[in-house]
Amino acid sequence: MLELPKKDENNMLPVSGEIEYETHLSKNELAEFLKGLIEQLESKDTIDLKVDNYEIRFEYREPVELEMDFENRKKLKIKIEFRQKSKIQFI
Repeated sequence: MLELPKKDENNMLPVSGEIEYETHLSKNELAEFLKGLIEQLESKDTIDLKVDNYEIRFEYREPVELEMDFENRKKLKIKIEFRQKSKIQFI
C-alpha cells in the first residue's frame, strides 16, 4: 500500500465522499512514491493508497489518461487520471 507523506497542514479535505490531497515532496520522496505506484501498476488492476486515517482501494481500467501542461517555461504539470474499472449499477 502506498502511503502518502503528511507534510503540509490541512492538506486533505474530505468533502461528500471525496478526498483531496496536496503536498510538497523532495525529489527522493516523489521518486519513492512513483516507484510504489509503478509496482502496483505492473502487478494488479488496483491502486491502494493510505493518506492519514484514510485507506483507499481503487480498481481502475485502461486506458489511463496522462495530461501534461507546460506553462510559459515556469511550470510543468503532469496529471494521471484513472477511471473506475466497472460502473456501479443500481437496481
